[in-house]
Amino acid sequence: MIGGTLKRVGARHAKVDAKMNGHGQQVVAPYSIRPVRTAAVATPLAWDAVDDDLDPAAFTPPVVRERVERDGDLGAALLRGRQGLEL
Repeated sequence: MIGGTLKRVGARHAKVDAKMNGHGQQVVAPYSIRPVRTAAVATPLAWDAVDDDLDPAAFTPPVVRERVERDGDLGAALLRGRQGLEL
């Protein structure tokens, strides 16, 4: 989550102030099981899946496994070198 500022620094760089926001201020890795009663999984999503009807509690381990088998690992790009950020 980007919770701070984003500004242009030079022609090819951006400064991202990624402060941890909220109670506990925890960073959670993709596919971590959250410590909640539903055992929801911290799940990478495509932007088109994010809307007002999104229910994070619906991402249980069996649901996430089916999504990864069907759609692939949406978090895989995080492990492949540098990422671009359009300003």
